[in-house]
Amino acid sequence: MPILTWEIDIDAPAEVVFDELADQRNEMRWSGEMRKVELLTQEPIGEGSQFRARWAKGPTSRITYTTYERPRRWTTDIRSWMLDINQALTVEPREAGTHFTSQWDFTLHGPFKLFAPMLTRAFQRDVWNSIQSAKAHLESLPTR
Repeated sequence: MPILTWEIDIDAPAEVVFDELADQRNEMRWSGEMRKVELLTQEPIGEGSQFRARWAKGPTSRITYTTYERPRRWTTDIRSWMLDINQALTVEPREAGTHFTSQWDFTLHGPFKLFAPMLTRAFQRDVWNSIQSAKAHLESLPTR
């Protein structure tokens, strides 16, 4: 499968962007697709943290944080019966805000492989919409 990459500039400090985006539970604040998310491991969130999450258009998934380097970078493994996603997310401070990058390397399972081109396009659209919603959310926070 192709590696998909999204990049966006956000008018908010890097630490705020990292703290808001690197806690999977916060996705409920900006994503209309997130239906449920729960932390399965103890606080604080860091490398090894695990979540169970459900989005509107997908199966329940287990998310494991494989890297957690506050305030610059985190990586996750997302696993479900339908697909696996290795995700790398970076936050780079800029003079006027933050540059955010989300990179996905995903593998479809079983019959879903037949729909790879269609699902790739859907991921590109849906993830971009979620990132734009996250940007709007972050830029509206009073702490920025």
